[in-house]
Amino acid sequence: MAFVSKSDQNYVDIRDLTWEYLSDRRFVAGLAKKFFRMRVRAKIKKFDLVSVTNQTEKEYVTSRLEVGAQKVVYLPNGIGLSQFDMLGAVPSASKLTDIIKVYYIGNVGLAQDLSTLVAAAQKLPHFQFFVVGEGTDFVRVRDQAISAKLQNMTFTGRVSWEDVPAYYADADILYAQLTSDYSGAMPSKLYEYLASGKYIIYGGEKQAISVLKDFDHNLVVPPSDSPALVDALLEVEKSGAWRDFSKNNRELISKLYIREHTAMNLVNRVIDL
Repeated sequence: MAFVSKSDQNYVDIRDLTWEYLSDRRFVAGLAKKFFRMRVRAKIKKFDLVSVTNQTEKEYVTSRLEVGAQKVVYLPNGIGLSQFDMLGAVPSASKLTDIIKVYYIGNVGLAQDLSTLVAAAQKLPHFQFFVVGEGTDFVRVRDQAISAKLQNMTFTGRVSWEDVPAYYADADILYAQLTSDYSGAMPSKLYEYLASGKYIIYGGEKQAISVLKDFDHNLVVPPSDSPALVDALLEVEKSGAWRDFSKNNRELISKLYIREHTAMNLVNRVIDL
């Protein structure tokens, strides 16, 4: 999103390097990626300030796009204040049984490839798995679970935001994943997960891991690796960590990743120019 100030200075806000996700293995996609790279490199030099959401994007902008570091400002994704307040009311569930509930809450797309979760559910019949949300890959993943005749996996489809906190309250473990093709991205869903205080298992690489290392109560596994996910779930079950709750994660989100607060960093930077 680009915008212009009253002083006729130009600013651009980069939320994601979407063109970089195009596959080099496909001829047309590879050509499109090169075209977008050239266009972005040519256009971005006309802006006086560039904001990015993570360090991967910052390195890309300064090295590949050759933008001076002094023109780049870090403006991380995060969670809105109203969402944070709603998740702040999510209780640490008092467990009456030892059945562990694993929730994925969010978009069901190709980047998430939840077939990894389906495969794990097949190996762990004593766990309960829930997929809350919809997306372009929803039907394929749901049909995999149906074909496997899984009795321990539930798909809710799309739900309203007002209903989401109830699912967080019911969860023992929150699961998310981005495949290796999207390793440079930091899914905003993780900020929401962290704000809930619940235990998180994340399948991914690079950028998201660099953020998660500052938080506790989480475990990272390789993406698209169902045996590793199974091992992680069994490890968390054995340790009993799924019964705990992280106030530290909530406090860090409140301090560093509330969108309304981080946006002020850009406003102040613009004022100082």
